[in-house]
Amino acid sequence: MVTSYCHILFRIILLTRHSGARFQTDRPEFEEAEKAVMAETDRLMGIQGKRSVDSLHKELGHIMWEYVGMGRTKEGLEEGPKAIEGSS
Repeated sequence: MVTSYCHILFRIILLTRHSGARFQTDRPEFEEAEKAVMAETDRLMGIQGKRSVDSLHKELGHIMWEYVGMGRTKEGLEEGPKAIEGSS
């Protein structure tokens, strides 16, 4: 979700185009990039996930603490990615 918020912010910036912009927005490359960002934003927002950003953040923090924190071990470093992949 963080990525989608970054895309939304970028989309807002693009849509409010300041007149003093230091880049040209009338170039085909800009329009192509803008369309790509909007398509990715729409895709991410259309996922309609069932969990909040806070719950994902809390779970990831717990996994990081348990498996790759100060007291990390080889086994923990191997188990951490599995725990992340297993979370939903």
